Amino acid sequence: MKLFGFTFFEKTVAEQESSKRSAGTIPQSLLTNTDGMTTGWTPIRRKTFNGEKNPGELGSPSYIIPDYTALRARAYEAKINSDVVKIITNKFFSWVVGTGLKLQSEPNETVLGLEKIKFDANKFSTNVEAYFSIFTSSKESSYTGMNSLDQLAAMAYECAYMGGDSLVVLRLGDKNTVKVQVIDGQHIVSPTLHKGYFDAAKEKGNTILHGIELDDKGEHVAYYVLVTSADKVFGEIERIPARGEESGLLMAWMIYSGKHRIDHQRGVSQLASILEKVAKLDRYTEATVSSAEERAKVVWTVEHSRFSEGENPLVAQIKRNSGTTVDDDPYQLGDVVAKNISATENKMVHNLPIGSKFSAPDSQSEIQYEPFWKAVFYQLCASQDIPPEVALQMYNSNYSASRAAINGWGFIINIYREKFAESFYKPIFNFWLTTHIYSNKVDAPGFIRALNEKNYYVVESFCAARFTGPIMPHIDPKKEAEAIRVMLGDDSTPLMTLEQATEQLGNGSFVQNQKKITEEKKAITPIADPVEPEPSKKVDNAVNS
Repeated sequence: MKLFGFTFFEKTVAEQESSKRSAGTIPQSLLTNTDGMTTGWTPIRRKTFNGEKNPGELGSPSYIIPDYTALRARAYEAKINSDVVKIITNKFFSWVVGTGLKLQSEPNETVLGLEKIKFDANKFSTNVEAYFSIFTSSKESSYTGMNSLDQLAAMAYECAYMGGDSLVVLRLGDKNTVKVQVIDGQHIVSPTLHKGYFDAAKEKGNTILHGIELDDKGEHVAYYVLVTSADKVFGEIERIPARGEESGLLMAWMIYSGKHRIDHQRGVSQLASILEKVAKLDRYTEATVSSAEERAKVVWTVEHSRFSEGENPLVAQIKRNSGTTVDDDPYQLGDVVAKNISATENKMVHNLPIGSKFSAPDSQSEIQYEPFWKAVFYQLCASQDIPPEVALQMYNSNYSASRAAINGWGFIINIYREKFAESFYKPIFNFWLTTHIYSNKVDAPGFIRALNEKNYYVVESFCAARFTGPIMPHIDPKKEAEAIRVMLGDDSTPLMTLEQATEQLGNGSFVQNQKKITEEKKAITPIADPVEPEPSKKVDNAVNS
């Protein structure tokens, strides 16, 4: 279209070609309805959707890049300053790991049978579980020799939960003993003052990001740990390879509580989303308590009406008690009556001026505190996947509601526990089992050959295991036990094994329990008293004769 020599609304070449192709080719579905009746052509608009139904409601979108150092510092600060954070986090630390997780060795006999490997699975599991239980409870399992593996597990989980991540390092001690070291994520830094590390990584085709060296596939190659040193002001960097140079076994890895994005290399604290709200709730609590304390110091206030003379009713009495002369006033008769009542009833009586009255300071903030605090606390608990009843350890609801809360919490704990076991216990167990098989302490035919040939089917089948922890306490143990009895199939086919039943009730190991029960029954079997023979009856021959 041309107007005054200027061209307006002229289509591009691509648009003209598109118009030619689409001319006269309107889909029949747009011209007819489901009954085949012609409805005419209806234009369809194309638009993008960025989350806003009403333009401007959400503002400009932000690409958030976590500040890992600041988030870690704020999380640990909240742990010290906020009782709310301790109420929530302590339950997680106590239940996910607690005193440690227990190994249940379950080698995959089906796959091993398909690989033509024959071995005694029960003997293998018994051997492995016995050795590993000693390893997890011994301080010889730690690099420093100051904590057991179960204690290190609790520290590693708390470190990852609060700070976002932590580093687990396996080292070989004397006689191929496994030593475990847990390093706080704050010590994993990029060696910015040591350019040689970046040059060496670049020559290998790797990159260093947030203290982690990555290859072109994104796999972790090494970790750079800042080690404090008395000789160097800024410390020194230790490069820890992720895998052994000769064996290729996993020797170091990261534990995460969660990542902001899947391609990020560092973890974010679980408390990141609630830090500000927790701080405000703490300030609200402190303000409420402080205001209540200040009002408690003010016992009474004197309120004056418009007819009052503004006189302090206590000043005259104080002057008289101190011997100061006070002018007579029309309230002397009232003072006499007040003194008589005070002497008779043994109570303090004040004669107030006209238009004055005592009143106690009052506020609704304390009354409104509990419902408001609970409403915010419930939101905080929901964001951390913990029922508020469990966090407060207050079960004021009926049996069904309390049981639902505990069972829901148990389901969540199992998810977190399995995730942590896969990231902490499982890699340690795999490496520990390999060293024990090499040391001929565990009989696993075909394992070393499969490891050298990289046959992960056989290796993973031998390493198959699960880790269990404390079971949620039962509100009514009798009902829970009866339900387990039914699932054991007293009258029909069992729905669970005896080992699973014992584990679900939190009563240890079925095999160990049976051994102890057998020994106890032998110990408490009453010993029958020896039966004395009846005295023989002597026949008096003389009498008989």
